Amino acid sequence: MKKPLHVLEVPSLLDMCREVLIKYFLQFPVHDKIPAKHMRTIAASLPTDLNVDITAKYIFDELYWELRCKHVLVLSDCDIRAHAMTWKQLFFENHVQMVLEKLNAWNGEIIPFCLESLKCCKDYIFTLKVNVTLRSCTSEQH
Repeated sequence: MKKPLHVLEVPSLLDMCREVLIKYFLQFPVHDKIPAKHMRTIAASLPTDLNVDITAKYIFDELYWELRCKHVLVLSDCDIRAHAMTWKQLFFENHVQMVLEKLNAWNGEIIPFCLESLKCCKDYIFTLKVNVTLRSCTSEQH
């Protein structure tokens, strides 16, 4: 039986709720009362450049972290075997490595902000490899 032309398809209430949760995730990162199967769909639809302070705390879905590793970090070697087989750990270990390597080039004003931002990563860092050359101190700095 064909549908009449005047009948519009209305999205389900579930789909509309998901869209609202995705749109306002940064402002209202609700996750604990959402069933896992729906949270996976929501996490897969979130942008991969969200603030790490929020995503570290509220996103546990490995698919999101895999996408984030591949899109944000642009890692050529996304081998999770060296990171306890989790994409989230791979992301945070590489994220902190990049932040620390760039820290030397930044001025002193950004360091407190950077350190505060790194606190959200602490639960996901187990191995850290950092290549940093410290600036030499001049006699004026003493």
